[in-house]
Amino acid sequence: MSVKRVTRMLLDRIAERTGLLARCERAMIGAATILTYHRVLPDDGCAAYPLASLATPSSLFREQVAALRVRFRVATVTEALANHGPGSASDRPLVAVTFDDGYADNHQVAAPILDEAGIHATFFVVAGLIGADEELWFDTAARRWRGAPAGDLWTAVQAAGVRPAWPPGQKPTIAQWMGLLKSLPVRDRSRLIDAVPDREPARPRDPLDRMMTPDQLRDLRRRGHEIGSHTLTHPLLPGLDDRELAVEIAGSRRRLESWLGEPVRGFCYPNGDLDQRVVEAVRRAGYEYACTTVPGRNLPAADRLRLRRIDMNPRRTVGPGGRFDRTAFRAELSLLHECLR
Repeated sequence: MSVKRVTRMLLDRIAERTGLLARCERAMIGAATILTYHRVLPDDGCAAYPLASLATPSSLFREQVAALRVRFRVATVTEALANHGPGSASDRPLVAVTFDDGYADNHQVAAPILDEAGIHATFFVVAGLIGADEELWFDTAARRWRGAPAGDLWTAVQAAGVRPAWPPGQKPTIAQWMGLLKSLPVRDRSRLIDAVPDREPARPRDPLDRMMTPDQLRDLRRRGHEIGSHTLTHPLLPGLDDRELAVEIAGSRRRLESWLGEPVRGFCYPNGDLDQRVVEAVRRAGYEYACTTVPGRNLPAADRLRLRRIDMNPRRTVGPGGRFDRTAFRAELSLLHECLR
């Protein structure tokens, strides 16, 4: 465990004993706190997934859900926005659980845990991949990074005319690799990923690595969960022209509504990337709210098209041995460390 993580845990314990943590939790009352998850995988499947910050082990998620049920009111985003503010009759903070992307594990692993606890969540899905046998671009990029020697990555980057942030002969970290790809226009990024040989042995895709199907979305909806849009193909929206924006934002809403037979109210910006032009496209498409990746809680006067969320990186809620740390979980939700700055 890193020195930074140990220091953070020590601060959590001090805040708990002095009452500061409880005060930060009380400050959540009257606001809507929105949590971000991506994947929930069986514990043994998390180790094989290269984007570790996006995958929560199912045992850890079960403990987090149990803690949510005890300390907080939990609702979909639409329900939370309708019920937060000073008029609330409850003295428990209001939290919404969201999932980005639409992986099959959301339906197969996460939803049963939520259902057992009587908790409904909001699932933002990449509509163009629902029911399709395709990977999200960042999964392809991460898989090729995992199997590639340093030379493959260096050759591909040099051929693309891009200046890497790592020296020749050194393999970049997954964070460096993904950071470089996210900085590129969509077409350049695709060409760079394609230029990296796929050196991993061919094997059947794990069913949990696929996207959900329309039937699974409808099943989640029947069980009380909310479905929102995460675009058609998960592009970084500010780099698109106006026509492409309309296709990704309005087109994804129409497709989801055709499957669900009801209005789709919520949107989520891929990678949290947005500008005023993107926000106006979301508004024109008829969404009632949209979620960013900016950390924070949402007061009643918050801009509904720029809602803040808290990224639930699993590493921040575990202690020694990878066991669930309830105090660290409370600190994440209450934004304790932002209060300490």
